[in-house]
Amino acid sequence: MSDHIGAGYGSEYHLMRYMARYRYELNREIENKIGITIVNWLDFKRKNKDVYNPSDPAKVILPDQELEGLEFIKEGEYPQVLEEWKTFWPQKGTQHNWDAVAKIKIDSCDGWLLVEAKAHTGEIESNCSADAPESVKKIDLAFQKTKGFLRIQNSNDWKKKYYQYANRLAVLCFLREHSIMAKLLFIYFLGDKHQQLRDGSTCPQTAQEWYPFLEKQKQYLGVTDTMKQHFGIHEVFLDVAPTGQ
Repeated sequence: MSDHIGAGYGSEYHLMRYMARYRYELNREIENKIGITIVNWLDFKRKNKDVYNPSDPAKVILPDQELEGLEFIKEGEYPQVLEEWKTFWPQKGTQHNWDAVAKIKIDSCDGWLLVEAKAHTGEIESNCSADAPESVKKIDLAFQKTKGFLRIQNSNDWKKKYYQYANRLAVLCFLREHSIMAKLLFIYFLGDKHQQLRDGSTCPQTAQEWYPFLEKQKQYLGVTDTMKQHFGIHEVFLDVAPTGQ
């Protein structure tokens, strides 16, 4: 997770704009796309206000912190599930950081919407940084279970290349395996003008420009469109300048 928000660019900045200024349009796009009702978006956690620093004109450090792991589940809810989570995924180091989390209704059932947002192609690639043997072993086992749940035969190492997407799949499958309804939503922004791109990354201006990169991700992980539809894995493309149509 970045410790700052880009001033006018980046997925975190654009998602914050949508949630603050275009909440109705955001909800409508998501609800129409994946067939849910958004009940409410969860607040971020609060960090020490002393970290707040707006002095850099290119980025602003804010006293906010994303929800991590399964923190969106309140203490006392699903105690057995939360206990099993500790054996499923390493509890040391960095947990999953969610760009946004919403309570939702799927038909008449309560559930969770877990959101990741991207504004440039470099954001979709990542490798696992865990180095403790026990943590690596636990992650490998979690990925084996996730592949089994999704019926994926692919033998590629999920700790490499597209690790973030893979570990989000692991959370989704863990919740569903424990009868907690959840959906994953990946928001891909169109038209960003990022100020600090490196390594040949680009900011797609259309959904079509995103497709080759997302297709490589799917092929590496062994994920299919049918699988995504069945297990509640969705994509939404949003323009950084909402049209209101």
